[in-house]
Amino acid sequence: MKHLYLLGALTAVTGMGALALYFSRGGESTLTAFTSAPAPTEFVRPLPVKSCDKAYEGLIRDGTLKIVVVFGYKDARPSRFVGDRYERAVFASYLTARCQEGWEACGFTRSVEDPDLYERVLHGTRVSLRLTHSSAGPDDDENRHDSYQAWLSKHAERTFFEGLREADIVFYNGHSRDGGGPDFRPPQLTADKHVDYAWYIRERPQMKRLFDALESSGNHVGLFGLFSCSSSTHFLEELSNLKPDLALITSNRLLYYSDALSTLLGAVSATLQKQCAEGWGKALALPDGERPMAVRRFFE
Repeated sequence: MKHLYLLGALTAVTGMGALALYFSRGGESTLTAFTSAPAPTEFVRPLPVKSCDKAYEGLIRDGTLKIVVVFGYKDARPSRFVGDRYERAVFASYLTARCQEGWEACGFTRSVEDPDLYERVLHGTRVSLRLTHSSAGPDDDENRHDSYQAWLSKHAERTFFEGLREADIVFYNGHSRDGGGPDFRPPQLTADKHVDYAWYIRERPQMKRLFDALESSGNHVGLFGLFSCSSSTHFLEELSNLKPDLALITSNRLLYYSDALSTLLGAVSATLQKQCAEGWGKALALPDGERPMAVRRFFE
């Protein structure tokens, strides 16, 4: 996610006929730019029909399922480009697209009153998906001097941590910061404008807050996904020790932005289809068959 990120992110945006996104400052215009685009299909892959209802009994409560998806601050330092607002827009375009056979990360309606809320009813279950991102604009230098950036970072953090306390499923797509994440703010930098990973390793600014949120959630949140680079290495052991029964999705290696986006969409579809372990394996696989992400303890 660090060096080819700029080229890849712009390719994804322009491929959907939305080059104007790069020059837009308003988050709302980022999302509405996709309204005339055709239904996206690049990441759609039909999953097996077989379902495992029992594994999902703890997630669906009183006929409702609450999902929170937060895109962290996805800078490409030392490049100034920041891409999470565009990735959120692509993700939202999949959510509101028409459904295809064997795929359920689709068919949502965006709330008129709450632009972060997407809803649908599936087989009698009312699904609410809250979606937000972290960056005010595409330029990290500009964001650091933008008061809206400070507000948006706090909003993303609040959505994430409230989700851990109140939602059934929380998915984070962003940087691991070598164990200093999840991160929703412009990064700490060295003098030469690289991310100061030594600072993140030393300070681990979000971990206490993350642990406090999970401890206060009781048994509410049932599935937590970290779609970030090497999240198995950085977070898995500590999270497993803290919440031994919490099902986790983590990455075994560095993730390119499209890998994280593809597997995130697959996870949403697998959840709504109540997929078994085999279906989850396919949902978290890349087009070449590689499986950088793994779901743990969900079927135990």
